[in-house]
Amino acid sequence: MIAVSAVWPLLDLPLQPPESYIGKAPHRFDKRSEIGWPQLADQVAALYYRLPPGPGTASW
Repeated sequence: MIAVSAVWPLLDLPLQPPESYIGKAPHRFDKRSEIGWPQLADQVAALYYRLPPGPGTASW
């Protein structure tokens, strides 16, 4: 059990570049759904901070 629990997480690491996943069907424990989230969060933050202040908006 100890050996399996030490090796199992290593099998789930995304070892290929993100481009190699294009066109392939995802499997159950696929990490492809995590690719691109930091860039998306940055884009949403940039758009949010460009919005004009409105009534009831918090000032950060």
